[in-house]
Amino acid sequence: MAATRSPIAAPPSFSLPVAATLAWVAAVPFLPVDTLTGRVALAAIGCAVVLATRAWAARSADTPGAGSALRTSEARYRGIVETQQATVMRLDFSGRIVFANEFCCEFVGAPREAIVGQSYANWVHPDERAGLVAMLQSLRQPPYRAQGVNRVIRADGSVRALEWEGATILDEHGMPVELQSIGRDVTERLQVEEALSASLERLKMQEDMLRSLAQRQVTVREEERKRLGFDLHDGLCQELVGIGILIESARRHIMTTSAATDLERAQRYLTNLSEHVRQLAGEMRPMLLDDLGLVESLKSLVAGLSSNTTRVQLLCNTAIPRLDELAEVGVYRIAQEALTNVVRHAQAPNATLTLATANGFLQLDIRDDGCGFDRTARRAEALGIFAMEERALAIGGRLAITSAPGKGTAVRLECPLTERASVASVGRGL
Repeated sequence: MAATRSPIAAPPSFSLPVAATLAWVAAVPFLPVDTLTGRVALAAIGCAVVLATRAWAARSADTPGAGSALRTSEARYRGIVETQQATVMRLDFSGRIVFANEFCCEFVGAPREAIVGQSYANWVHPDERAGLVAMLQSLRQPPYRAQGVNRVIRADGSVRALEWEGATILDEHGMPVELQSIGRDVTERLQVEEALSASLERLKMQEDMLRSLAQRQVTVREEERKRLGFDLHDGLCQELVGIGILIESARRHIMTTSAATDLERAQRYLTNLSEHVRQLAGEMRPMLLDDLGLVESLKSLVAGLSSNTTRVQLLCNTAIPRLDELAEVGVYRIAQEALTNVVRHAQAPNATLTLATANGFLQLDIRDDGCGFDRTARRAEALGIFAMEERALAIGGRLAITSAPGKGTAVRLECPLTERASVASVGRGL
Protein backbone atom coordinates (compact mmCIF):
# COMPACT_ATOMS: atom_id res chain seq x y z
CA MET A 1 0.00 0.00 0.00
CA ALA A 2 2.87 2.37 -0.74
CA ALA A 3 1.95 5.89 -1.76
CA THR A 4 2.48 6.86 -5.38
CA ARG A 5 3.07 10.21 -6.99
CA SER A 6 0.43 11.53 -9.35
CA PRO A 7 1.42 13.58 -12.42
CA ILE A 8 -1.15 16.28 -11.72
CA ALA A 9 -0.31 19.90 -12.30
CA ALA A 10 0.48 22.06 -9.29
CA PRO A 11 -2.31 24.18 -7.88
CA PRO A 12 -2.09 27.76 -9.11
CA SER A 13 -1.03 30.71 -6.96
CA PHE A 14 -3.72 33.34 -6.52
CA SER A 15 -3.07 37.06 -6.48
CA LEU A 16 -6.46 38.74 -6.51
CA PRO A 17 -7.85 42.03 -5.23
CA VAL A 18 -9.68 41.69 -1.94
CA ALA A 19 -13.15 42.13 -3.44
CA ALA A 20 -12.47 39.55 -6.16
CA THR A 21 -10.99 37.11 -3.67
CA LEU A 22 -13.97 37.39 -1.34
CA ALA A 23 -16.36 36.97 -4.27
CA TRP A 24 -14.55 33.74 -5.26
CA VAL A 25 -14.63 32.40 -1.70
CA ALA A 26 -18.32 33.22 -1.41
CA ALA A 27 -18.94 31.00 -4.42
CA VAL A 28 -17.08 28.04 -2.86
CA PRO A 29 -20.23 26.15 -1.70
CA PHE A 30 -21.33 25.85 -5.33
CA LEU A 31 -18.20 23.98 -6.49
CA PRO A 32 -18.87 20.37 -7.61
CA VAL A 33 -18.01 17.66 -5.07
CA ASP A 34 -17.65 14.04 -6.15
CA THR A 35 -18.19 11.95 -3.03
CA LEU A 36 -18.18 8.70 -5.00
CA THR A 37 -14.52 8.76 -6.00
CA GLY A 38 -13.23 11.00 -3.25
CA ARG A 39 -11.57 13.33 -5.70
CA VAL A 40 -13.02 16.68 -4.67
CA ALA A 41 -12.16 20.30 -5.10
CA LEU A 42 -11.19 20.73 -1.45
CA ALA A 43 -7.52 21.36 -2.19
CA ALA A 44 -8.45 24.33 -4.38
CA ILE A 45 -11.04 25.40 -1.81
CA GLY A 46 -8.47 25.33 0.98
CA CYS A 47 -5.97 27.23 -1.11
CA ALA A 48 -8.48 29.92 -1.90
CA VAL A 49 -9.66 30.21 1.68
CA VAL A 50 -6.11 30.48 3.00
CA LEU A 51 -5.24 33.12 0.45
CA ALA A 52 -8.49 34.99 1.02
CA THR A 53 -7.95 34.95 4.77
CA ARG A 54 -4.44 36.31 4.48
CA ALA A 55 -5.38 38.94 1.94
CA TRP A 56 -8.28 40.03 4.04
CA ALA A 57 -6.24 40.06 7.24
CA ALA A 58 -3.85 42.51 5.61
CA ARG A 59 -6.57 44.78 4.30
CA SER A 60 -9.59 44.32 6.54
CA ALA A 61 -8.80 47.46 8.50
CA ASP A 62 -9.34 49.50 5.34
CA THR A 63 -12.43 47.69 4.00
CA PRO A 64 -15.72 48.21 5.84
CA GLY A 65 -17.83 45.05 6.25
CA ALA A 66 -15.10 42.72 5.01
CA GLY A 67 -14.85 40.87 8.33
CA SER A 68 -18.47 39.72 8.13
CA ALA A 69 -18.05 38.53 4.53
CA LEU A 70 -14.92 36.63 5.47
CA ARG A 71 -16.62 34.90 8.38
CA THR A 72 -19.51 33.92 6.10
CA SER A 73 -17.08 32.44 3.56
CA GLU A 74 -15.20 30.52 6.24
CA ALA A 75 -18.47 29.14 7.61
CA ARG A 76 -19.49 27.94 4.16
CA TYR A 77 -16.12 26.31 3.62
CA ARG A 78 -16.26 24.56 7.00
CA GLY A 79 -19.82 23.41 6.27
CA ILE A 80 -18.65 21.73 3.07
CA VAL A 81 -15.69 20.09 4.79
CA GLU A 82 -17.62 18.85 7.84
CA THR A 83 -20.42 17.29 5.79
CA GLN A 84 -18.15 15.30 3.47
CA GLN A 85 -18.28 11.50 3.74
CA ALA A 86 -14.51 11.51 3.34
CA THR A 87 -11.56 12.28 5.59
CA VAL A 88 -10.31 15.84 5.23
CA MET A 89 -7.08 16.86 6.97
CA ARG A 90 -4.65 19.74 6.97
CA LEU A 91 -1.07 19.05 7.99
CA ASP A 92 2.18 20.97 8.33
CA PHE A 93 5.28 19.66 6.61
CA SER A 94 6.37 17.70 9.68
CA GLY A 95 3.22 15.63 9.31
CA ARG A 96 1.45 17.17 12.31
CA ILE A 97 -2.34 17.36 11.92
CA VAL A 98 -3.68 20.90 12.29
CA PHE A 99 -7.24 20.14 11.24
CA ALA A 100 -9.40 17.02 10.88
CA ASN A 101 -13.06 16.97 9.85
CA GLU A 102 -15.78 15.02 11.64
CA PHE A 103 -15.65 12.05 9.27
CA CYS A 104 -11.89 11.78 9.87
CA CYS A 105 -12.54 11.55 13.61
CA GLU A 106 -15.14 8.82 13.04
CA PHE A 107 -12.76 6.94 10.74
CA VAL A 108 -9.94 6.98 13.31
CA GLY A 109 -12.35 6.41 16.19
CA ALA A 110 -11.02 9.24 18.34
CA PRO A 111 -12.22 12.76 19.27
CA ARG A 112 -10.82 15.73 17.41
CA GLU A 113 -8.68 16.85 20.35
CA ALA A 114 -6.91 13.50 20.34
CA ILE A 115 -6.10 13.86 16.65
CA VAL A 116 -5.21 17.51 16.11
CA GLY A 117 -1.64 18.20 17.13
CA GLN A 118 -0.58 14.58 16.63
CA SER A 119 1.59 13.30 13.79
CA TYR A 120 -0.41 11.56 11.09
CA ALA A 121 2.31 8.91 11.00
CA ASN A 122 1.29 7.83 14.53
CA TRP A 123 -1.97 6.51 13.09
CA VAL A 124 -0.34 4.76 10.14
CA HIS A 125 0.86 1.15 10.21
CA PRO A 126 4.56 1.01 11.25
CA ASP A 127 5.58 -0.67 8.00
CA GLU A 128 4.36 2.34 6.02
CA ARG A 129 5.52 5.25 8.16
CA ALA A 130 8.90 5.79 6.52
CA GLY A 131 7.35 5.93 3.07
CA LEU A 132 4.67 8.34 4.29
CA VAL A 133 7.22 10.75 5.78
CA ALA A 134 9.19 10.73 2.54
CA MET A 135 6.01 11.41 0.59
CA LEU A 136 5.07 14.36 2.78
CA GLN A 137 8.49 15.90 2.26
CA SER A 138 8.26 15.38 -1.50
CA LEU A 139 5.13 17.53 -1.56
CA ARG A 140 7.37 20.57 -1.08
CA GLN A 141 8.34 20.21 -4.74
CA PRO A 142 6.27 20.32 -7.95
CA PRO A 143 3.88 18.92 -8.93
CA TYR A 144 2.75 19.42 -5.31
CA ARG A 145 0.36 16.48 -5.57
CA ALA A 146 0.44 12.82 -4.46
CA GLN A 147 -1.89 9.94 -3.80
CA GLY A 148 -1.68 6.57 -2.14
CA VAL A 149 -3.20 4.00 0.22
CA ASN A 150 -2.23 3.50 3.87
CA ARG A 151 -3.29 1.12 6.60
CA VAL A 152 -4.57 3.23 9.48
CA ILE A 153 -4.58 1.88 13.03
CA ARG A 154 -7.75 3.11 14.71
CA ALA A 155 -8.05 4.01 18.38
CA ASP A 156 -9.56 0.57 19.15
CA GLY A 157 -6.62 -1.23 17.51
CA SER A 158 -8.47 -2.29 14.36
CA VAL A 159 -6.92 -1.57 10.98
CA ARG A 160 -8.66 0.16 8.09
CA ALA A 161 -7.40 1.09 4.62
CA LEU A 162 -7.45 4.76 3.62
CA GLU A 163 -7.03 5.85 0.01
CA TRP A 164 -6.00 9.49 -0.03
CA GLU A 165 -4.97 12.33 -2.30
CA GLY A 166 -2.87 15.19 -0.99
CA ALA A 167 -1.99 18.63 -2.32
CA THR A 168 0.26 21.44 -1.21
CA ILE A 169 -1.28 24.81 -0.42
CA LEU A 170 0.77 27.72 -1.78
CA ASP A 171 0.63 31.29 -0.55
CA GLU A 172 0.29 34.35 -2.76
CA HIS A 173 4.01 34.21 -3.46
CA GLY A 174 3.91 30.57 -4.59
CA MET A 175 5.56 29.25 -1.43
CA PRO A 176 4.31 26.03 0.24
CA VAL A 177 2.52 26.77 3.49
CA GLU A 178 0.72 23.52 4.42
CA LEU A 179 -0.65 20.24 3.16
CA GLN A 180 -4.25 19.27 2.64
CA SER A 181 -5.57 15.76 1.95
CA ILE A 182 -8.84 14.00 1.37
CA GLY A 183 -9.38 10.27 1.66
CA ARG A 184 -11.95 7.53 1.69
CA ASP A 185 -12.28 4.20 3.43
CA VAL A 186 -11.46 1.43 0.94
CA THR A 187 -11.12 -1.45 3.41
CA GLU A 188 -14.04 -3.47 2.07
CA ARG A 189 -13.01 -2.85 -1.52
CA LEU A 190 -9.48 -4.11 -0.88
CA GLN A 191 -10.82 -7.12 1.01
CA VAL A 192 -13.04 -7.98 -1.94
CA GLU A 193 -10.12 -7.52 -4.34
CA GLU A 194 -7.89 -9.76 -2.21
CA ALA A 195 -10.62 -12.39 -1.96
CA LEU A 196 -11.17 -12.23 -5.72
CA SER A 197 -7.42 -12.54 -6.35
CA ALA A 198 -7.22 -15.57 -4.04
CA SER A 199 -10.27 -17.08 -5.73
CA LEU A 200 -8.74 -16.58 -9.18
CA GLU A 201 -5.50 -18.17 -7.96
CA ARG A 202 -7.40 -21.19 -6.63
CA LEU A 203 -9.33 -21.39 -9.89
CA LYS A 204 -6.08 -21.37 -11.86
CA MET A 205 -4.66 -24.13 -9.68
CA GLN A 206 -7.80 -26.21 -10.16
CA GLU A 207 -7.67 -25.61 -13.91
CA ASP A 208 -4.03 -26.72 -13.97
CA MET A 209 -4.95 -29.83 -11.99
CA LEU A 210 -7.82 -30.57 -14.36
CA ARG A 211 -5.56 -30.10 -17.39
CA SER A 212 -2.95 -32.38 -15.83
CA LEU A 213 -5.59 -35.02 -15.18
CA ALA A 214 -6.88 -34.73 -18.74
CA GLN A 215 -3.34 -35.06 -20.09
CA ARG A 216 -2.81 -38.19 -18.01
CA GLN A 217 -6.07 -39.71 -19.20
CA VAL A 218 -5.32 -38.92 -22.83
CA THR A 219 -1.80 -40.33 -22.53
CA VAL A 220 -3.05 -43.57 -20.94
CA ARG A 221 -5.75 -43.89 -23.58
CA GLU A 222 -3.31 -43.31 -26.44
CA GLU A 223 -0.87 -45.85 -25.03
CA GLU A 224 -3.69 -48.37 -24.79
CA ARG A 225 -4.79 -47.62 -28.35
CA LYS A 226 -1.20 -48.03 -29.53
CA ARG A 227 -0.86 -51.38 -27.79
CA LEU A 228 -4.21 -52.59 -29.14
CA GLY A 229 -3.32 -51.40 -32.62
CA PHE A 230 -0.06 -53.34 -32.59
CA ASP A 231 -1.85 -56.43 -31.28
CA LEU A 232 -4.45 -56.24 -34.04
CA HIS A 233 -1.85 -55.68 -36.74
CA ASP A 234 0.77 -58.15 -35.61
CA GLY A 235 -1.52 -60.76 -34.08
CA LEU A 236 -5.06 -60.99 -35.41
CA CYS A 237 -4.26 -59.77 -38.92
CA GLN A 238 -1.50 -62.31 -39.35
CA GLU A 239 -3.72 -65.12 -38.09
CA LEU A 240 -6.48 -64.11 -40.49
CA VAL A 241 -3.98 -64.13 -43.35
CA GLY A 242 -2.87 -67.64 -42.31
CA ILE A 243 -6.47 -68.87 -42.27
CA GLY A 244 -7.01 -67.42 -45.72
CA ILE A 245 -4.02 -69.32 -47.06
CA LEU A 246 -5.37 -72.57 -45.61
CA ILE A 247 -8.79 -71.98 -47.18
CA GLU A 248 -7.21 -71.31 -50.57
CA SER A 249 -5.21 -74.51 -50.31
CA ALA A 250 -8.30 -76.54 -49.37
CA ARG A 251 -10.28 -75.03 -52.24
CA ARG A 252 -7.71 -76.17 -54.76
CA HIS A 253 -7.81 -79.77 -53.46
CA ILE A 254 -11.60 -80.07 -53.48
CA MET A 255 -13.06 -81.20 -56.77
CA THR A 256 -16.73 -80.52 -55.95
CA THR A 257 -17.82 -77.30 -57.62
CA SER A 258 -20.29 -76.27 -54.90
CA ALA A 259 -17.76 -76.82 -52.12
CA ALA A 260 -15.12 -74.85 -54.01
CA THR A 261 -17.59 -72.03 -54.47
CA ASP A 262 -18.39 -71.93 -50.76
CA LEU A 263 -14.71 -71.88 -49.89
CA GLU A 264 -14.09 -69.10 -52.36
CA ARG A 265 -16.91 -67.06 -50.76
CA ALA A 266 -15.46 -67.72 -47.29
CA GLN A 267 -12.03 -66.63 -48.47
CA ARG A 268 -13.51 -63.39 -49.85
CA TYR A 269 -15.23 -62.63 -46.53
CA LEU A 270 -12.02 -63.38 -44.69
CA THR A 271 -10.04 -61.05 -46.94
CA ASN A 272 -12.53 -58.24 -46.29
CA LEU A 273 -12.35 -58.91 -42.56
CA SER A 274 -8.56 -58.80 -42.63
CA GLU A 275 -8.62 -55.47 -44.45
CA HIS A 276 -11.12 -54.05 -41.97
CA VAL A 277 -8.99 -55.14 -39.01
CA ARG A 278 -5.91 -53.65 -40.67
CA GLN A 279 -7.69 -50.33 -41.12
CA LEU A 280 -8.88 -50.46 -37.51
CA ALA A 281 -5.32 -51.07 -36.35
CA GLY A 282 -4.17 -48.06 -38.38
CA GLU A 283 -6.84 -45.86 -36.84
CA MET A 284 -5.88 -46.97 -33.35
CA ARG A 285 -2.41 -45.54 -33.92
CA PRO A 286 -1.78 -43.70 -37.23
CA MET A 287 1.76 -44.56 -38.24
CA LEU A 288 1.95 -41.56 -40.56
CA LEU A 289 1.69 -39.26 -37.54
CA ASP A 290 4.93 -40.63 -36.12
CA ASP A 291 6.76 -40.70 -39.43
CA LEU A 292 5.54 -37.70 -41.43
CA GLY A 293 3.90 -35.34 -38.98
CA LEU A 294 0.54 -33.66 -38.61
CA VAL A 295 0.02 -32.15 -42.07
CA GLU A 296 0.70 -35.33 -44.04
CA SER A 297 -1.40 -37.38 -41.60
CA LEU A 298 -4.34 -35.00 -42.02
CA LYS A 299 -3.87 -35.14 -45.78
CA SER A 300 -4.15 -38.93 -45.64
CA LEU A 301 -7.18 -38.70 -43.34
CA VAL A 302 -8.98 -36.30 -45.68
CA ALA A 303 -8.23 -38.48 -48.71
CA GLY A 304 -9.58 -41.56 -46.93
CA LEU A 305 -12.83 -39.90 -45.85
CA SER A 306 -13.58 -38.04 -49.07
CA SER A 307 -16.14 -39.78 -51.30
CA ASN A 308 -18.62 -39.19 -54.12
CA THR A 309 -21.26 -38.07 -51.60
CA THR A 310 -19.04 -35.89 -49.40
CA ARG A 311 -16.09 -33.94 -50.79
CA VAL A 312 -13.52 -33.28 -48.05
CA GLN A 313 -10.57 -30.97 -48.66
CA LEU A 314 -7.60 -29.73 -46.61
CA LEU A 315 -6.39 -26.13 -46.78
CA CYS A 316 -2.99 -25.35 -45.28
CA ASN A 317 -1.05 -22.40 -46.64
CA THR A 318 1.32 -22.15 -43.68
CA ALA A 319 4.32 -24.35 -42.85
CA ILE A 320 3.42 -26.28 -39.70
CA PRO A 321 6.37 -27.36 -37.54
CA ARG A 322 6.50 -30.75 -35.84
CA LEU A 323 4.63 -30.39 -32.56
CA ASP A 324 5.21 -32.35 -29.39
CA GLU A 325 3.62 -35.79 -29.44
CA LEU A 326 0.68 -34.96 -27.16
CA ALA A 327 -0.28 -31.91 -29.25
CA GLU A 328 -0.02 -33.72 -32.58
CA VAL A 329 -2.09 -36.65 -31.39
CA GLY A 330 -4.68 -34.34 -29.81
CA VAL A 331 -5.11 -32.20 -32.94
CA TYR A 332 -5.26 -35.26 -35.18
CA ARG A 333 -7.85 -37.01 -33.02
CA ILE A 334 -10.06 -33.92 -32.88
CA ALA A 335 -9.90 -33.60 -36.67
CA GLN A 336 -10.58 -37.31 -37.05
CA GLU A 337 -13.62 -37.20 -34.76
CA ALA A 338 -15.05 -34.07 -36.39
CA LEU A 339 -14.62 -35.33 -39.96
CA THR A 340 -15.98 -38.77 -39.09
CA ASN A 341 -19.10 -37.10 -37.69
CA VAL A 342 -19.46 -35.13 -40.93
CA VAL A 343 -19.29 -38.26 -43.06
CA ARG A 344 -21.63 -40.30 -40.86
CA HIS A 345 -24.23 -37.76 -39.75
CA ALA A 346 -24.03 -34.39 -41.53
CA GLN A 347 -25.24 -35.40 -45.02
CA ALA A 348 -22.91 -32.66 -46.23
CA PRO A 349 -21.88 -32.31 -49.88
CA ASN A 350 -18.73 -30.46 -48.81
CA ALA A 351 -16.44 -30.25 -45.80
CA THR A 352 -13.26 -28.22 -45.38
CA LEU A 353 -10.43 -28.63 -42.89
CA THR A 354 -8.25 -25.53 -42.51
CA LEU A 355 -4.95 -25.53 -40.64
CA ALA A 356 -3.08 -22.31 -39.82
CA THR A 357 -0.87 -20.59 -37.24
CA ALA A 358 -1.20 -17.13 -35.66
CA ASN A 359 0.52 -15.44 -32.71
CA GLY A 360 2.04 -18.63 -31.35
CA PHE A 361 -1.17 -20.67 -31.67
CA LEU A 362 -2.24 -23.48 -33.97
CA GLN A 363 -5.72 -23.05 -35.44
CA LEU A 364 -7.78 -25.97 -36.72
CA ASP A 365 -11.10 -25.15 -38.38
CA ILE A 366 -13.52 -27.77 -39.75
CA ARG A 367 -16.71 -26.65 -41.51
CA ASP A 368 -19.44 -28.45 -43.43
CA ASP A 369 -22.61 -27.45 -45.26
CA GLY A 370 -24.67 -30.31 -43.90
CA CYS A 371 -27.86 -30.62 -41.90
CA GLY A 372 -26.41 -29.29 -38.65
CA PHE A 373 -27.86 -30.09 -35.22
CA ASP A 374 -29.15 -28.56 -32.01
CA ARG A 375 -26.34 -28.84 -29.47
CA THR A 376 -28.57 -28.29 -26.46
CA ALA A 377 -30.94 -31.06 -27.50
CA ARG A 378 -28.22 -33.60 -28.23
CA ARG A 379 -25.72 -32.71 -25.52
CA ALA A 380 -26.32 -35.83 -23.42
CA GLU A 381 -25.65 -38.09 -26.41
CA ALA A 382 -22.61 -36.27 -27.79
CA LEU A 383 -19.84 -38.51 -26.49
CA GLY A 384 -17.66 -37.51 -29.43
CA ILE A 385 -17.97 -33.84 -28.44
CA PHE A 386 -16.96 -34.70 -24.87
CA ALA A 387 -13.91 -36.54 -26.21
CA MET A 388 -12.88 -33.56 -28.36
CA GLU A 389 -13.30 -31.15 -25.45
CA GLU A 390 -11.21 -33.39 -23.20
CA ARG A 391 -8.41 -33.57 -25.78
CA ALA A 392 -8.49 -29.80 -26.27
CA LEU A 393 -8.18 -29.28 -22.52
CA ALA A 394 -5.27 -31.73 -22.34
CA ILE A 395 -3.22 -29.74 -24.85
CA GLY A 396 -4.10 -26.36 -23.30
CA GLY A 397 -6.45 -25.40 -26.11
CA ARG A 398 -9.96 -24.06 -26.57
CA LEU A 399 -12.63 -25.87 -28.57
CA ALA A 400 -15.68 -24.07 -29.98
CA ILE A 401 -18.51 -25.83 -31.79
CA THR A 402 -21.29 -23.91 -33.50
CA SER A 403 -24.21 -25.55 -35.27
CA ALA A 404 -27.89 -25.10 -36.00
CA PRO A 405 -30.41 -27.26 -37.85
CA GLY A 406 -30.05 -26.72 -41.58
CA LYS A 407 -27.00 -24.46 -41.25
CA GLY A 408 -24.09 -26.88 -41.05
CA THR A 409 -21.50 -27.23 -38.32
CA ALA A 410 -18.20 -25.50 -37.52
CA VAL A 411 -15.57 -26.94 -35.16
CA ARG A 412 -12.70 -24.64 -34.20
CA LEU A 413 -9.68 -25.55 -32.12
CA GLU A 414 -6.97 -23.15 -30.95
CA CYS A 415 -4.02 -24.47 -28.97
CA PRO A 416 -0.44 -23.37 -28.17
CA LEU A 417 2.07 -24.04 -30.93
CA THR A 418 4.41 -26.23 -28.86
CA GLU A 419 7.18 -27.42 -31.16
CA ARG A 420 8.89 -30.75 -30.72
CA ALA A 421 12.35 -29.96 -29.36
CA SER A 422 14.33 -32.68 -31.10
CA VAL A 423 12.65 -32.60 -34.51
CA ALA A 424 13.52 -29.97 -37.11
CA SER A 425 11.43 -31.23 -40.00
CA VAL A 426 8.49 -29.12 -41.07
CA GLY A 427 5.22 -30.19 -42.62
CA ARG A 428 4.74 -28.89 -46.14
CA GLY A 429 1.88 -26.47 -46.75
CA LEU A 430 -0.71 -27.65 -49.22
